[in-house]
Amino acid sequence: MGETQGKSLSDPIVDMVNTLRNLVANLGTKKDKRAYSHFTNRVFVYQELEDMYTNDWLSGKIIDIPANDAVRNWRRITTPSLEPEDIETYVGAEKDFDVKVKFNEALKWSYLFGGSLLFLGVKDSGNLEEPLVLDGIGQGDLEYIHVLDRWMVSASEINSSDPTKSNYQFPEYYMLPGGHRVHYTRVIRFDGFKPPFRVRQRNNYWGSPMLQRVYSAVLNSQSFAEIVNSLVYEAKLDVVSVPGLMQKLSTPEGEKQLVNRFMLADMLKSINNMLLLDVEENHDRKHTSFSGLDGLIDKYLTIVCAASDIPATRLLGQSPGGLNATGESDLENYYNMIGSKQEVELDPALQYFDQIFTRSVFGFYPEDWSFEFNSLWQLSDKTKSEIQKSNSERDEKYINAGVIVPSIAAAQLKEDKVYNSIDDDYVTALETVEGFEEDLDGTGE
Repeated sequence: MGETQGKSLSDPIVDMVNTLRNLVANLGTKKDKRAYSHFTNRVFVYQELEDMYTNDWLSGKIIDIPANDAVRNWRRITTPSLEPEDIETYVGAEKDFDVKVKFNEALKWSYLFGGSLLFLGVKDSGNLEEPLVLDGIGQGDLEYIHVLDRWMVSASEINSSDPTKSNYQFPEYYMLPGGHRVHYTRVIRFDGFKPPFRVRQRNNYWGSPMLQRVYSAVLNSQSFAEIVNSLVYEAKLDVVSVPGLMQKLSTPEGEKQLVNRFMLADMLKSINNMLLLDVEENHDRKHTSFSGLDGLIDKYLTIVCAASDIPATRLLGQSPGGLNATGESDLENYYNMIGSKQEVELDPALQYFDQIFTRSVFGFYPEDWSFEFNSLWQLSDKTKSEIQKSNSERDEKYINAGVIVPSIAAAQLKEDKVYNSIDDDYVTALETVEGFEEDLDGTGE
């Protein structure tokens, strides 16, 4: 210990201590091929990303599936102060503006290009370069919602000096097509995956494309598939031994005769015809074995699934493998991942969007505004039937024991949407009958 305390970190002896080496096996030395492997940053231009998305089915699904699933079941408004008809009005306005479609598109382009914007057009809201005043938005003021990918806009005036503002280390303005300079409060920003700050600086203050992380896995998988596809053309190879072959090929006339001779032989050869050969010629057929290649393709695709965080049952449409496998655990993990994306990416964006949209729909912003994302997990018909049977037996038991009255069970059936005919009026009427019966019991009649 005392011998190494005075040595610098670059001293060879200290290097030997800090680095695992095996001089016999050449591990950790210049002869170790692994020593030359290192990670590099590959910069994608938008044309290449577009080509991958439009021409490669794996790349397209890796972008589309998470974005589609994140908005597939959308959300339900849970604001206590709003009446059911108010919520219906809001949901109808969302459909009129294609809000779900716009958010889905914004997610896709952020995953593909590393960033996107929702530009919210609010009339009579002042200069576009000025901050948007939320309290100044009136009923019907939202005119349009446009989706712009990061290559359609450019960042301007990065806030790198004021950490008290919400856009710290992000742009103050965005330059839109047509030369419009827009304040950041008038857009909703999405990033692909958020890299470290210095990487974001190199990306002109945008996120990174999702395909950047899965590029090598997708490329290896597709390259191997192309190799296997090429091997199909070499599945069988006819070999004919020709005496004096090189002598015949030495003259143009001999070459021509040889080519014509075997073109004719190939034309005659079929299931119903025979192959004509000279007595001195020999024919042999070589076959290419494809055993094990299907397993290798599956391994490559499994790596793609791991890299993209999408299970094979969803990305490839494969049945779950293994004895008694159902794939439910894979889907549960995947839906948890999508739920995290909803919480981290969609929820903040929708919270700000709703402050604008509610004012445009109602003329005010409810102070108790809230919503929840609908569950992605869909129960099978068999599971639903089993749950309903269990619930009905439970309700019958509690009603007979006097724990609950029928109206409570009916209200739960309405909440669970088991029967369309059970509505508020039906539950109220049932409660009235129960109250009348209770009064009769109280009088002793």
